[in-house]
Amino acid sequence: MTPLLTHEDHALMRAELDAGARGDALAALNLHCAGLQVEGSLRPYQLRELVILGDDAPPWTYSRWCLDLAYHWMLIEEDPRIDDAVKQLMLCSHVDAATAGQDDPLALRELGTRIAAGDRLCQELAVYEYGGLWDFLDVKADQSLIERCDQIADWSVQPMGGYVIQDAIGPRLRTVDLHTGDELDVLNIGALTNHDRGAPVLGRLGPISCEPGLMFQCRPILVDLTTAQAVADGEGPQKDWPRWLPAVSEGCQDGRLPYAFSCGRPTLYSSDIVPMDPRSEPEVDGHEPPGRLLELRAAGLDDFVANGVMVAELALIAVQVSGADAVSAVGPHLASVMVEPRVVDALRVHCTAAEHEHHWDVLAAGSIEPIRSRCTELARLCRQAA
Repeated sequence: MTPLLTHEDHALMRAELDAGARGDALAALNLHCAGLQVEGSLRPYQLRELVILGDDAPPWTYSRWCLDLAYHWMLIEEDPRIDDAVKQLMLCSHVDAATAGQDDPLALRELGTRIAAGDRLCQELAVYEYGGLWDFLDVKADQSLIERCDQIADWSVQPMGGYVIQDAIGPRLRTVDLHTGDELDVLNIGALTNHDRGAPVLGRLGPISCEPGLMFQCRPILVDLTTAQAVADGEGPQKDWPRWLPAVSEGCQDGRLPYAFSCGRPTLYSSDIVPMDPRSEPEVDGHEPPGRLLELRAAGLDDFVANGVMVAELALIAVQVSGADAVSAVGPHLASVMVEPRVVDALRVHCTAAEHEHHWDVLAAGSIEPIRSRCTELARLCRQAA
């Protein structure tokens, strides 16, 4: 990748980072789009989300952006701590691949690049245990970014933990801390999507200023219960060794953790729902479009907005059938489309019949801001229609 980058590309990357360090999402987005694009990268969508949310963006979305900014800063500065993190993970969770490439320097270098670019645990190790986030806040981040974040200094010192997500109730995840046995309420923004209730996970909690007061700093990583418990209770061979590394290493060696278990796609900052892999789109496109999509197209909506309307209609049906119990499952999906102003505009037209008033009120009660206020507005429009 490096030989493809020009001096202008490097300058744009640094300028984008500088804009991020100021908390200027719009400038960062414009600079990112002006540079070399990585196919399939979620970053332009993450930045665009912050831009369109504007002042409505929850402060914790900026905290999540700050985590990525710290890691990008370390990458751009060629911080040796990332090399150390890569080597640790080669010995921990990429042993077979590293062993296979030990006599091929190019293959080993490519493996290291893939780990640095795509393994969440590499970012976790570099940003937290090796102090990258703390240094970014101290050296690079402007006060304007720090003030926009939600208790980011406290986030920087949170340990990796083992948890079990027992259930989702409205905007809360009922979560058990396997280290203390305490039951915690954590913000529900879709971490249980594609997972069963009772899922054991690894993650870091962070304090937030809105209810319920805690959230996973990033989408938690699915593991087996033995590994989650070992991370929660285990101690490393020395005090400065992260206690979660030996537990993960044992899980990989024993075959409990599949290869690249921590290399999933990232999420938008407002959600823990993993976006659809673009490589699956041709398979989806091969099917006949649903009739409702054709109707919304005929009404003048493009496919993006039409799909957002259909997600909202599904949420309304779920609440009609199951009441408030449905909100924990459909709420995060609804939120993921209602951050887009064009979708909200379309919902004002297509989803404000009088019979939807109660359903929007139920969805509002189980949602977080700014989605709660937007659902409340739609309920009001339904009352006016009546």
